[in-house]
Amino acid sequence: MEKKFKIQLVERVPLIEVDGKKVFIDTGSPSSFSNEASFSFMGTNHKVKKNVKLKVEKGMPSNMAPDHLDKILATEISTHIGLDIIGMYDVLIDYRAGIIEFSDEPINIDTDDVHILPTVKYKGMSRPQVKPILNFAVSKHAIKCYCDTGAANSFLYFGDKNLARDGKYLSNKPGYIPMAGGDCVLEIYKVPVEHNNMQFMAECFVIKESLQEEKLKKVMLDGKGADGLMGYDFFYHHQVLLHKFENNEGRMSVKRYA
Repeated sequence: MEKKFKIQLVERVPLIEVDGKKVFIDTGSPSSFSNEASFSFMGTNHKVKKNVKLKVEKGMPSNMAPDHLDKILATEISTHIGLDIIGMYDVLIDYRAGIIEFSDEPINIDTDDVHILPTVKYKGMSRPQVKPILNFAVSKHAIKCYCDTGAANSFLYFGDKNLARDGKYLSNKPGYIPMAGGDCVLEIYKVPVEHNNMQFMAECFVIKESLQEEKLKKVMLDGKGADGLMGYDFFYHHQVLLHKFENNEGRMSVKRYA
């Protein structure tokens, strides 16, 4: 079975419509969750959690639910699809064509930029999980980043340095990041990024309140096998194919748009 879904980009993250309801596709999340206890998708009834518990510090949200996404995206979200469901299919993400394709059968794209994805085992996990982490270069630093459709802007570190400040300042804007404590002010910078010896520009952010940024880095990056989150701009410049995860192994094919 294969099905193509039209992408609706809201705040630079992809939504699709399933049975008349809006569904958020998030390659940066290990888990799926919903307003309902089950979710019918691609002919299968998936059991999903109504809340995803996050291990966070005191004073930060203890769970993530669709109503958080409603506030972030200013639209009603019924279900959030993460890697537990995404990894069951070949998934082609094509922002320029405006589609996301899910298939039980292999999908192929014409590229030699193919990567074996790493597995990462977090504290408390029973087994490692496949993560869509690729190599990039920013400000002459080699870094590893999650390729995260759920990130409107990229969040890039080398050690303790936020690499956004190496770019060109664009603006400040209000943000809402539950894992950084909720409401925050983001400084947006445009930064040159390289992947596979080809450059593209990415909008990256710094959280103005340093304690909030430290919280976000701790939750999202520290001990997670990556230096950053590579968001919308990576997918805008590349066709991305996540191959079905089998035997806890995964691959990603990447094709730069002409």
